[in-house]
Amino acid sequence: MAHKVAAIWTRVSDPKEEEPSLDRQVATVKPWLEEEGYIVPESKVIKVIWTSKKIPDCPEIQLPLHWVQPRQVDTIAMTHLDRLSGKPGHMARIIETIKEAGCKLLAKNTPLTSGIMGDELGVVVSLAKCLQVNKADVGAKDGLRDRAIRQGLVVSMG
Repeated sequence: MAHKVAAIWTRVSDPKEEEPSLDRQVATVKPWLEEEGYIVPESKVIKVIWTSKKIPDCPEIQLPLHWVQPRQVDTIAMTHLDRLSGKPGHMARIIETIKEAGCKLLAKNTPLTSGIMGDELGVVVSLAKCLQVNKADVGAKDGLRDRAIRQGLVVSMG
């Protein structure tokens, strides 16, 4: 019986981010894939520090997307679906590329069912993540502005 080949995508947005570290993400996903009958070549494990929410601009995301086209891998796996992007539109494009190639997308800690319900659940999860990230961004900007005002600095309200 031929083994299915999987790639693992790991990402952190801050090199100081302690959890989930890149190595911890691999340690979580790889044994799970192996239990499911996949082999995971070291050359198919991608560890990325990418600070932008624009994951499609990350050069490393192109690797797994190129692997799915000629079916060098059967599956792209990660810990959570949110490792793909902070923006739902970007995530949807990445997911669509993987699915159009006939490959699977697996997220160990994000429930994904097959079919239309799984697609809809993926959109809900990605939208919730986007709202969470945007709320954190607004809070950070407001906090910086408030601190500058308390220090008597001139603040642009644009």
